[in-house]
Formats: sequence, structure tokens, C-alpha cells
Amino acid sequence: MTLDDFDAFSEVMLGFAEVKAKELSKRALKLYFRAMQDWSLEEFRAAAVHLLKHHPFPTVPTPADFEQLRKAGESTAAEAWAIVLSGAPLPPGSRMARAAETLGGQQAIRHQDVEKSLPFTRNKFIEVYEGLTKVDPVRDSVPQIAVHGARKALSAPTNIASLLPAELTRRSPPQSASVALPAPAVAAAALKVALTPPKSAREKILKLLTLGWEDDAIAKVAGESVDVVRQVRAEQERAA
Repeated sequence: MTLDDFDAFSEVMLGFAEVKAKELSKRALKLYFRAMQDWSLEEFRAAAVHLLKHHPFPTVPTPADFEQLRKAGESTAAEAWAIVLSGAPLPPGSRMARAAETLGGQQAIRHQDVEKSLPFTRNKFIEVYEGLTKVDPVRDSVPQIAVHGARKALSAPTNIASLLPAELTRRSPPQSASVALPAPAVAAAALKVALTPPKSAREKILKLLTLGWEDDAIAKVAGESVDVVRQVRAEQERAA
């Protein structure tokens, strides 16, 4: 919404207040409007009608109530996982694309063993996706508090062959330069290294360290703090 929409916005909010037998000051209206300027007037009016029908509390709906409606229109983690498996193109930079990248990318996920590795990958995907669902709105609204490069740190290699030592991926040149995926045997070997759950978090971190990832990316996949990853890295370097 723009400043030209303020009068129409105020009319709806004052109507809400009258229905709820409440009052809204000019200062409150300005705060509400500022919080909802990323909405179009049409979206706001449609959401207001819904809340008028379904808002059960004796108060005027807040911007947070409107945002909950917007979230209801987003894909759930299960829906996002189904899209990843379907092979449909993932919008670059989207939440589901970034979640898939932490696990090797969409194509690598789709070529996993359905019985052995795919269930584990699904659980990790849902965990990462739900985490992004919580933090993305905050980072978008208040970018000043986001760690610099936080989204970039969630990215992992999109070609599963890059998870393997060079000697395992060396093979004859492909017939077509457009072929991005490794041979099935190579992909299976990579999945065994990268996706098989280790006996302990420390072993998992040690495995991920061999892939050359940054500490914050390893911490995200391993489910441990960055400090723990740094400690394991330091121990490994001393032992070497």
C-alpha cells in the first residue's frame, strides 16, 4: 500500500474498531499502516473480510493476525518436499530451493535410494525448511539483525559428485555437456558418505569437515552449534 491508500485503509480499521466497540487513535492507525505497507490494498481488504468473519477475540485484529493469514497461503514443509520430489523447477532463492541445496540439490535428492537414504533426507529437509520458515520473515523485515551471509551459508554443493574425492568421480568425458548429474554408482557412493547417519554428532561433523564446507553450514546440517564444529575442527587439526 502507498500513502494514497491510507484513507481506505483507515476506513476499514475504524470499521473494525467500531464492530469491536474499541477505539483506534491516529497514532495507532499510522503504526498499523506502516506495519502493513507491504500488503496491497486488495489483499488487505480480502484479509479484513476473512478476519471479520473468523477473528474470535473481542479486540481489533493486529498486523500479526494479518500476517498469520499470509503464512497460511505458503507451502508447508510437506508440500515443499512433494514439489522437490516432483522435479518441478524450484524458484531460485526460494525457501524450498535453499532447503534442498543444503542436502545436495533437487536432482541429487530425487536420485536417492527410496528405502535407505531418502527417509533420512526428508526429515532433514523438513527440519531445515521449518527453520527457514521461522527466520526468513524476521530477516526480511529487519535485515540489520541478520548475520551477514547467513542465507549464503545454507547453500551446499548442488552437484553430488563434488562431495566425493576426485579419484571416485574421474570417468570418461560425457557425451553431452548438459549432463549435470554423476553416474548412478557415483551418486550412490556420495549418498553413502554424506547422508548415512553417523554414530555420534562428532563423527558426523568429522565427515562434513572432509567436504570442505564452512563451519556455519556444517553446524546447520549436523544440528550442532558453530562452537562445537570449531572445537572438533581444532581437535582434528591438532591430531594432524
